[in-house]
Amino acid sequence: MPLHRADATEPVPSASGSTALPLSRAAITAVERSLQTTRLTLPPRRRHLPQLAFGAGTLARLRDGDVQVLDDRSLDELAVVPLERPRAVVGMADGALVAVGDGGLVRFERGKRVAAPGPRPVLFPGAELYPDARSPDLLWVFDAESSPPNLRSYRLGASSVGGVLVPEQAIDLESPRGGTLGVTREGVWLYLSPHRVERLAPSGLQLTPLVGGPAPVPSWSLPTRRVDQSVWVDEAGKLTRALVSPVFKPLGTVSYPGSTYAAGAGYEGRLLALITVTGAGPRFELSLFDADLRELARARLPGEPPTGERDWVRVVTRNQELAVAPRSARVAVGGPDRLTIYDESAVATLSIPIR
Repeated sequence: MPLHRADATEPVPSASGSTALPLSRAAITAVERSLQTTRLTLPPRRRHLPQLAFGAGTLARLRDGDVQVLDDRSLDELAVVPLERPRAVVGMADGALVAVGDGGLVRFERGKRVAAPGPRPVLFPGAELYPDARSPDLLWVFDAESSPPNLRSYRLGASSVGGVLVPEQAIDLESPRGGTLGVTREGVWLYLSPHRVERLAPSGLQLTPLVGGPAPVPSWSLPTRRVDQSVWVDEAGKLTRALVSPVFKPLGTVSYPGSTYAAGAGYEGRLLALITVTGAGPRFELSLFDADLRELARARLPGEPPTGERDWVRVVTRNQELAVAPRSARVAVGGPDRLTIYDESAVATLSIPIR
């Protein structure tokens, strides 16, 4: 008797005797969305490539293909500057805003005409962008993935080759890769690695390193009110205030609920802002602390549900960018689709949808 050959579309019996039916694409997406909502965790935004930045009376954000500059008190639009694949925007020492993208570098200063994009620094994968604490025309790029990690300075308007700025300084750090870069309010660079804090003066001059630093290494090192101190933020929900000059000394630690997605400091070091993930959804919250790590307020943030697709992290975090005003108690949270400004009590004072 000839053997029966099963048709390719016929369900194949399982070992238990039940029939396994093929899942539809919609069913697979629903399962993936459920897992993303309840089980999968979001990677923290550790790298310093800001998508929002306060300037002097201004607030800038990166969108798809341009930089939008707003009045920071009314959120009225002041300018839209086209920029190919914008990567980061920072507020400079004089209050100007500088955005860097693959299409060049643009500088916005209120009351002045915006020039066409000019030469830019190179931002390799893993790079971070920082404004100089004192000089209004100096940018710093930290290459975390190079070996050894290095810090390079770029003078705006200086010589360039093929649209790329030539570094003014290139400083190799002594500590290995895997550390965290931060800066104090006066501009001293701190590179945190296990049991060691490497320090550089604002000019880039090597200072005496500190022995007995953090272990494990925190994800963020932020400026605080005192220029000889720093605030360290852990992904798992821990804040540490530490003395970093002339010696290392931990000054206090507090814990908070949830895991940290983003962190920032401003208001001359008096205001610390965290975006944390505190539950399924994912549920985002804004938490505010003063310079002594006392919690000031907390507020739930609006969010987007996961898509069930591979790009779900980009979708749910797209409007969770964070910026703290340098000289006032205000925090901006948002992205290409919406933007909200909160005061130090985490009360929304301005909010607009993005066109």
